Amino acid sequence: MTAVATAELPPLGEAQPQPPRGLPAARDFAVGALAGLVAYFALGFDHVFRPHYIGWLFFFTGKEPYYDPTTYFLGWHYFRHAPWTLPIGLNRDYGMEFGGSIVYSDSTPILAFLFKPFARWMAPVYQYQGIWILICFLLQGAFASLLASRFVRHIASKILIAGFFVLSPLMLERAWTEYAHMGQWLLLWAIYLYLGERRRPVRWVWAVLAILAVTTNFYYVPMVLMIWAADVVKAWWLERRPWRWLAAEGGMLFCVTLFSMWMSGYFAISLKNAQTDDFGKFATNLLGPIDPWGSSLFFQSPLPKSPFWLGEGYCYFGLGMLILAAGAFIEWLKRPTSRRAMLRLLPLIVVLLGLAFFSLSNRIAFGARVLELPNFWWKLGDIFRASGRMMWPAYYGLWLAIFYLTIRNLKPWRAALVLAVALCIQVIDLSPNATSVRNRYVTYREWRTPLRDPFWASAVHKYRRIVVVPSGHPFAYAPIAFLASSNGMPTNGASLARYPSGDIIGPISDRRARSLIDNKPDPDTLYIVPPDDAFKDWTRNLTRVHGVGQVNGYNVVAPNWFADGHAPVPGSIQPGAVP
Repeated sequence: MTAVATAELPPLGEAQPQPPRGLPAARDFAVGALAGLVAYFALGFDHVFRPHYIGWLFFFTGKEPYYDPTTYFLGWHYFRHAPWTLPIGLNRDYGMEFGGSIVYSDSTPILAFLFKPFARWMAPVYQYQGIWILICFLLQGAFASLLASRFVRHIASKILIAGFFVLSPLMLERAWTEYAHMGQWLLLWAIYLYLGERRRPVRWVWAVLAILAVTTNFYYVPMVLMIWAADVVKAWWLERRPWRWLAAEGGMLFCVTLFSMWMSGYFAISLKNAQTDDFGKFATNLLGPIDPWGSSLFFQSPLPKSPFWLGEGYCYFGLGMLILAAGAFIEWLKRPTSRRAMLRLLPLIVVLLGLAFFSLSNRIAFGARVLELPNFWWKLGDIFRASGRMMWPAYYGLWLAIFYLTIRNLKPWRAALVLAVALCIQVIDLSPNATSVRNRYVTYREWRTPLRDPFWASAVHKYRRIVVVPSGHPFAYAPIAFLASSNGMPTNGASLARYPSGDIIGPISDRRARSLIDNKPDPDTLYIVPPDDAFKDWTRNLTRVHGVGQVNGYNVVAPNWFADGHAPVPGSIQPGAVP
């Protein structure tokens, strides 16, 4: 049995045989991608693939108007019509004074850049999030299969391991609204590179991975770069690679990352404005791997949460994986991994543990109990407020260790059987969440704008921009932003991940409010004033040449509306109160 196992599974951390290349590697990639494709159809995502179907992205309500997928689409809808700029990621019309950039609407910049050259030939409404989700499932399975090829040669085991990864609880959780964060295949690719051998003095593929991380979502950048750093330490310390080449690789990667960030539009706002005070509210809980948050069939009662908790930090393993983890731990106690293997894995282990520790934030929670420490993470915590995401590399690294320890001493058919049974348990356990995801995307939703008053059709030809006063005031922004973007009108009615501070936004907003109070509104601007009290106060001095009223639920000020011969509309736009 040992001889068979040794031939089947080389030690994970020791010098690996060269990974399969050519046809064998393509086969491993393809079977993993096939597993991803099966999951994609099983979860109903094929129903949202059609680029012309946008109703599923407009699933907001009056009580909860800020729905993340809506701003993904609106950011792209503006960007596709915007002229090319340098940096190419600037998207000023969506947000105006909020420092618009395609990265801050989380619109998956990599696809925005690829699709923008063809925008003139696209339909008036066109979304690529459905395409992105398909790409993520395919590559999640493909890189999971390639990772499995590092320690197993049997094709059935590779397919089953890929099945675990494409149905990962992390993937299912992000499938609800955060599609850019379904790009977890970037982490699998990075770990795959670490486990492989360097064939050339400089590993240029890390630059490709860094660019993809930058243009997918910023949270992937530190995770990918930290795994690269572990790879460099391994190459210098254990493989005796020349430090000069490694230093050159580091310099290249640093420049490529910064240049990609600049081109994507990250620096449209200052570093100060990229910071928040929410660090510790979106952190990992130490009970996270066994806390299903209601996503489990077998464990339906969520565990207690930290009083600071506002979401994020989800890292449930699933019952199938927990069973495998118990078996893997017993196997490790019986036959500990060799010191040589652990030494080769040490740089990666240190990095994964470091990222996991950061994910806990300075408020280390065990269920509802919290150990609050000084914020020794300084500005890093202010920038990466959703620190719980930094658990993902350790999460997947631990999964790989569990798979390796589980099957390393099993014959191929027994390994496949164990994995198949565990995968069935995993699927059954996660079925409530998977069923909810499927029902969400299989259900057809047609979105129609609520802006049906004839006023809007005339207003988009009269005004050049739509401005919300005060800036940043919560309101149902999506219909207004969609109207503006469809007619080439800038607006500050937007939802963005980061934006300038109040000392920048405040004076701009105050000047606009003062222009209304002083009866000097900008004739090229259509004003939306969400607060009812402010609307009454700021419009009481407007003369009868200006239009004032509530249209389809929005408080509107239309400068010089009646100067063009428009007639008052009962229940809609009326002349100002001052003769």
